[in-house]
Amino acid sequence: MPKRPTSPSATTCTTGGSTVLHKTPIFWVLLGLLSIILLLTLPFMYSQLETIQRDDDPMQLLGSSVGDGWLQDEAVRRFQHHRNKRKRKHEKLQDAIPIGMAMGGGDGGDNPKFVEAIHKFAEWKHHEAKRRKKRGIPSCREEFEERQGYGSENVRDLKEHVRQTLRVPDRPSPPDVPYNIYNCPDIPPRNYPYTWNTLKVLGHWNPDDTEIPPTIHQSLCVFDWETDQDKALAYRDMQVPFVLQNVPEVMKASMRWTSKGYLDKLLGDEPIRNEHSLNNHFMYWKTRHPLPNFEPPTEFVKLTYPEWYQRARHLDEKYGTTETKLDQVNKEHWYFRLNAMLQEHGMVYEELPFFDPSLGETMTMVDPTQHRGINCRFGMKGVIAETHFDSSTNFIALMGGQRRYILAHPDQCINMELYPQHHPSGRHSSVNWSTAAEEFEHVDRPFSHGHVNEVVLQAGDLLYLPTYWFHFIVSLNMNYQCNSRSGVSHEYDGFIADCGFGASTKGK
Repeated sequence: MPKRPTSPSATTCTTGGSTVLHKTPIFWVLLGLLSIILLLTLPFMYSQLETIQRDDDPMQLLGSSVGDGWLQDEAVRRFQHHRNKRKRKHEKLQDAIPIGMAMGGGDGGDNPKFVEAIHKFAEWKHHEAKRRKKRGIPSCREEFEERQGYGSENVRDLKEHVRQTLRVPDRPSPPDVPYNIYNCPDIPPRNYPYTWNTLKVLGHWNPDDTEIPPTIHQSLCVFDWETDQDKALAYRDMQVPFVLQNVPEVMKASMRWTSKGYLDKLLGDEPIRNEHSLNNHFMYWKTRHPLPNFEPPTEFVKLTYPEWYQRARHLDEKYGTTETKLDQVNKEHWYFRLNAMLQEHGMVYEELPFFDPSLGETMTMVDPTQHRGINCRFGMKGVIAETHFDSSTNFIALMGGQRRYILAHPDQCINMELYPQHHPSGRHSSVNWSTAAEEFEHVDRPFSHGHVNEVVLQAGDLLYLPTYWFHFIVSLNMNYQCNSRSGVSHEYDGFIADCGFGASTKGK
């Protein structure tokens, strides 16, 4: 049976190809030689730059062309020519396409530039592995697995270890669900997944309460990687959600990420963008220009992982000692965000290879050519991400802790009472789900007629969310989640269009 994880050493692993050149005497000699070469070549470079500017600067030509239409046209032509030339040169020198372009994806078939970027990423990974081996500097994962012996363990032993150390027992299949969620049929049953009235679900378990009640409204099928892959693939292809457990690489990542000190070492002291809220609610918003009467619900701050972790630990302790646990909803919360796109934070792909597009199409990579990066969100206890939909297929992995997901079919779009498409928080529910059960009990509004189901994800779980499925997320304790989106399905386009969302939601 695998050994229990211990704290990794503090100084030896490398994270995604960064190289540390120790400041030895050789280092200073090389630095001095480079400085001398640079000083000797600067005058020549400057003179060449002046020549180029005199001969080719279209703006100088434009300045001399007042009153001469031909010269003005020629200046514009040259300006466009040089701009395009610089653009082509920039693209040629790029190791991969810009992140923003890669994430633009779309559903129009293969993106040739992104396919090329994936190939270059595979080459980069190979180069980094050779470099590490040559220098004798293992990656954080390699070092951990060598020390702990997790490289080729028996899957059943790993499963048992995760079950005993990182999870609580799964709840039995609810009696009012017309199928056994742990032994689902080969294809989705009629009206899958079973749902309940939204107000009933929220009234039974208030989102601000992080204690799991004895019963929950779960109807998603739970599949085992060892025995149910064919079922999971069938449900995925029929565009319905499900939970997949005991995936070896997810369990391995869970063991590493919950090992004391591992994430400190992997992420280091890099300041990373966090969301900060004065309470436990985190509403998405985005606006390019200030809008009248709109006050952003959150702000963005830079924190290192150790800084975020200390805040999360402090909040966890407060939740356990205050007079009422619900008092903590009005305390400050931080939501840690780490985004990886190929070489950008490339070490995340080694950690989570099931989200690596360079490995081709897999269960969790529906269409590698439409890969949209890996998005990691680390939640403090009590953090709520408001209800919304995404416009591509989504696999969500939990490497530590617990998260409650409340899901709704796209046919519930009108009942979600979304902010309109061009609102800063568009495609998100305008309803406060923490107070909805009480506020809507005797009110006849669309939200009162909605239907949902819920599931609690634990370390080692994968959740599949098809395109446009609504999800509301509660962090039940400190947790580590990463998701990756790839591919788009169109089964539910009509439901989204009927409630006012069209083509401009693509890529959200």
